[in-house]
Amino acid sequence: SIVASIPCFVKTMLLIDDSELRERLFSLPLIRRVILSHHSIGTWLVYMLKERGEVTRRAVAYLCHLSCLNVEDMVAADAIAEQEDIEHFDEEKTRLYAVVEGLENIIPSMLGLDDRSAEKVATAS
Repeated sequence: SIVASIPCFVKTMLLIDDSELRERLFSLPLIRRVILSHHSIGTWLVYMLKERGEVTRRAVAYLCHLSCLNVEDMVAADAIAEQEDIEHFDEEKTRLYAVVEGLENIIPSMLGLDDRSAEKVATAS
């Protein structure tokens, strides 16, 4: 996705102070497709997780958004997901998780989370 390739696009949305606006943005189909793209991930995520406070909470919320993505986020609103869509979604989500796992210092930054944040990340389905 071209939008997902914009440097720090997702990070910028996470840093929007208006929580209602931020949540509305992350519920939009376009943005859900953007965050499904592995191009939307960057080292900014590690830095946000290390930051502490509100910035860390937003990074944790982002990880929860990732875990809640589903095949319907890839198809048009009025379309029914077909087997090909499901397979493509599974490939994209696997690639996305691989990029997150491959970020340098992602594990140490997650180990430094407070108990509540760590639990949120661990239990996100």
